[in-house]
Amino acid sequence: MLGSVSRNAETDLFTQLTQETWEAIQAVRRKWPHEIDWSEIRRAIKEAGREFSEVETLREQRRRSVEYKAALETAQRTLGSLRVKLLQLESLSPSGKDLDGLPDPDLKLHEARLAELRAQYENGPHPSAAEITEIARGWKTGCCPSGRSNFTGGSGPQ
Repeated sequence: MLGSVSRNAETDLFTQLTQETWEAIQAVRRKWPHEIDWSEIRRAIKEAGREFSEVETLREQRRRSVEYKAALETAQRTLGSLRVKLLQLESLSPSGKDLDGLPDPDLKLHEARLAELRAQYENGPHPSAAEITEIARGWKTGCCPSGRSNFTGGSGPQ
């Protein structure tokens, strides 16, 4: 069904339920009970699509955040390791001048920038696993994360 909903190509978010998809949903049965509130069902499906997109966006933000943190930590360890190895080469060199003539890599500048980025990351906005889990929990209980039941228009499980 996701392939048949209208999606925003730029952000890949659910934007609306297409008429074609809506007709396919209604065509599943030839005869439906009269008491079905089709406007509520359509509203609930649209809400579920928007909330699904929100969860997917949060998951992607979290994935990128985790990858960023891992890359940042690796870069910090690598710079520290490089500093140690350069000092080791200098101290073990027979002449003590094996690295003369090479440009100064200015590792302190890189280390300071990485430390600044790490502080920004630690204080920055990124979705927590708990936020994603809370929203996903609503899907598992059959209740939209907003707290409304998917089909009755009333409140979800209390």
